[in-house]
Amino acid sequence: MALRKASPAFWERLAHEIEGDASSDLFTRGRYATDASMYQSFPAGVACPKTESDVAIVLEMAREEGLSVIARGGGTSTAGQVLGEGVVLDLTKYMRGIGVIDAENARCVVEPGCTPAALAAALEPHGLFFPVEIASAQSATIGGMLGNNSSGLRALRYGSMRDRILSAMALMADGQRVHFRAIGEDETARFPGRDRLLDLLQFGEAHEKDIAREFPLRAPGTPEPPAYDLRALLPYSEDQNLARLLAGSEGTLAVATSIELKLARLPGTRALGVCRFADLGGALRVIPKIALLNPTAIELLDRTLIDIVASRRDPHAARLLQGDPEALLIVEFDEENPVDNTRLLKGLSDTVAEADKGRFPLVEIIGENNRAALWRLRHNAVTRAWRMKSAAQPLSFMEDGAVPLHRLAVYGAELEALLGRHGVRSALYGSAGRGCLIVRPVLNLRHANDRERMRALSDEMAALIVRHGGVLSGGHGIGIARSEALERALAPGALRLFADLKAQLDPGFVLNPGKIIRPPDFDDAALLRAPREGKPADVAVALSWDTEATPARALEHARRCAGHALCRTAEQRFACPSYAVTHDERESPRGRAQTVRLALSGQLGEEALGSPAMLETMSLCVSCKACNSACPFGIDIPKMKIEALAAARAAGRFSRAQVLYANLAEYTDRAARWRWFLALRDLLPGLARFTERKLGLAADRPWPRWAGRRFRAAPEAEPGPRGLVALFADTFNRSFETANLRAAKSVLEAAGYGVVAFTDGEDGALCCGRCAYDAGDIEKARAQAMRLSRAAAAYAERGVPVVGLEPNCVLMMRDEYAALGVAVADPPPVQLFEEFIARRIEDGFPLPLKAIEATVVLHSHCHERAHGVDAHAEAVLRLIPDLAITPAPPSCCGLNGLMGMTPDTLDASLAIAEQALFPAIRKAGRDALVSATGYSCRKQIQDGLGRPARHPAMLLDLALKGDAEIVG
Repeated sequence: MALRKASPAFWERLAHEIEGDASSDLFTRGRYATDASMYQSFPAGVACPKTESDVAIVLEMAREEGLSVIARGGGTSTAGQVLGEGVVLDLTKYMRGIGVIDAENARCVVEPGCTPAALAAALEPHGLFFPVEIASAQSATIGGMLGNNSSGLRALRYGSMRDRILSAMALMADGQRVHFRAIGEDETARFPGRDRLLDLLQFGEAHEKDIAREFPLRAPGTPEPPAYDLRALLPYSEDQNLARLLAGSEGTLAVATSIELKLARLPGTRALGVCRFADLGGALRVIPKIALLNPTAIELLDRTLIDIVASRRDPHAARLLQGDPEALLIVEFDEENPVDNTRLLKGLSDTVAEADKGRFPLVEIIGENNRAALWRLRHNAVTRAWRMKSAAQPLSFMEDGAVPLHRLAVYGAELEALLGRHGVRSALYGSAGRGCLIVRPVLNLRHANDRERMRALSDEMAALIVRHGGVLSGGHGIGIARSEALERALAPGALRLFADLKAQLDPGFVLNPGKIIRPPDFDDAALLRAPREGKPADVAVALSWDTEATPARALEHARRCAGHALCRTAEQRFACPSYAVTHDERESPRGRAQTVRLALSGQLGEEALGSPAMLETMSLCVSCKACNSACPFGIDIPKMKIEALAAARAAGRFSRAQVLYANLAEYTDRAARWRWFLALRDLLPGLARFTERKLGLAADRPWPRWAGRRFRAAPEAEPGPRGLVALFADTFNRSFETANLRAAKSVLEAAGYGVVAFTDGEDGALCCGRCAYDAGDIEKARAQAMRLSRAAAAYAERGVPVVGLEPNCVLMMRDEYAALGVAVADPPPVQLFEEFIARRIEDGFPLPLKAIEATVVLHSHCHERAHGVDAHAEAVLRLIPDLAITPAPPSCCGLNGLMGMTPDTLDASLAIAEQALFPAIRKAGRDALVSATGYSCRKQIQDGLGRPARHPAMLLDLALKGDAEIVG
């Protein structure tokens, strides 16, 4: 169908008609222009439906407007399956529910936007699991897996999505509701779309001989054909389950709105053996024999991944890498009886010993925790293999071809030779037990000669796969990358059958055009992402990116986001807290990174970096750094946020609230004199609303209370038995919680230290620059940081450690100072209070602490987790006798800087705290104490729950004084 741009009136009407959201602004379109592939295509707009009725409305209105519709899940596919110029249906924001779980019959119903990880959590209490287990389970969706016919880690035992789908409710391109399901001979029941399915059966009867000829019954160990499963239409198929047609169709035949799945019982036991080989060929040759033992998984790691494993210093690595093997096979069994697993491991050991003459004994992995750790090690090695800082990147085009097992060794050798002839490198890994080898050649698509090499590689790799009787995809789908090659891999008769089926179900080519049928050239420069990124836009950047403050360096950092969406996860430790609340692509780290990339490369118009739309994109970023610490590519969204704020400030776009926050360190002493007057803001009716209008600070968020009693420490003091310590009075504790500083001084003195004030001898307190930095006032932040850095260096020269209480300030020296171009010594000259004490516990830390018979819920600041120092607070509190410590789940409090202080961010801020922190505190009960290392965390707990939260220094000081009663 001919595509055309929809009018603004169309999008206004669509947004009005559906319960969900619809938008066609350039920034939204840009966020959906990419996925985890090498492609980029701006859609006409995006709709996020809430219900099946919403999907039907989108289909109807798009058809009337002459627009195509592309159903999208997590956007984790690597072949460009969910990119196009029509209306993108994002099914992950709202349609992610889990319906009925029938534990007795081991089946369930889910919406298409449900992630496998969410489903696994819901099924575990029932003793069930969904056995199509893919690497991107945290961020992919069941709908996307259905579209790709995903197979997963344990497909040898449990099959692919085709084997696990029971039925699917779906909408056709013309809006008809059809229940794709099994059709028995005695089927008389009425159900949605029954006549449509009977028409499909007639199609199967009319083409029975052609289908049987082009798609013969598969022999064991033979990969299943990609795209449409036409054998499901044959009258003698096992159950004529027409839902199988949707598995592998990539949303080109219908849009599934609910999916019924066949589950499996959780195995009682699992056994894992690691086979080591002197060469890759030896590993591939023995796989057919191992497959006869009926394992659940056979995973291959080549030398590239082995080197990554070796670099991780994992406790498992030493055993695995003894003898310096060139290839590893991880083999898993999950028989119900442990004795059977032991027997199979013995058979595996004998099989491998016979193949390699006993050079490498089998390594058995004992214990569920050890087995899980090994699978994590494998997953982390693969993700690190993707991480490259150069312009050349590992690319997915002919990525996961699969061949019959008896051809695997020859295919692997020829594949390695092919890569060598073209002078490209790639890791080789994957579910080798299914004949699948994943290969991602490293190329720079900004160069025309590498694009030519990609074309040659794709053609030759496809020919190689076909020559060995294989298929172009073992579970990653066809998409843009492989649809063109599909025309060469399949016989003309098979392609005609595909085209006829598409024409019968979607004659107008409304659904996801250009995939499987009538594809574009896979290497069309107009579809590739990289060629448009070569030249940065004419913008100024304020921060240093990889040692240089240039737009080219900033763009290079942004383009490292390959779109794999590991950041779109519900796992608390690595989740983006704002995305976990909104489920909006705008708030996902991937969405933010891609928006910055497009802005820096000039694809979002002039001044996009500091535009209101960019500020809206970053508004809910709480700068927790979870994305930066978890992302295999090291993408730094908080730093991008500051770059956007700085650009907006340079363009004159900054609020009164930002000015107030940026200058907090400079006016806080004067404001303290007016503390009683300022406190009236939260006491007098209407005053909070008035200040919200004037200053932009949310009326429903209480202001911080300035401390009346100032903290004083002498600039010089006599050393204690253990020497001197300089105490850093940061802006937050110095202004609002001076009791924390007095407690820290008391504890340090009790431990034998003389305590002096951290100062540079000038008037005014030192500030790390955090407030100015977070408000985008980079010059002020840089000046404050340089002043503090010089003072810290002076104390370091004297051998006096500097100790601070606020993670937000102390840890800034280990991260943001580099972005500001401020040099900091290694090791950092300022330590956290808990860090300082914890590192001296083993040497003996003489504190006469009395018992506190209580439970304390301990919450660590996000930046402590990001820097790997979050364990210190717990270690310090364990010094207090009888104090029972309950660590809160690793999560974000939701308050940092102005995020949570303004009217448009307050609700999201509190919702973030409700994800894990607030429930953990409530669960502990009213009698429990609460401790939090960060000022913002303590304020959030006080504001949201009305519970006081104490810095660990306060609890240590209370234990020193032996207070009889401590109120929780």
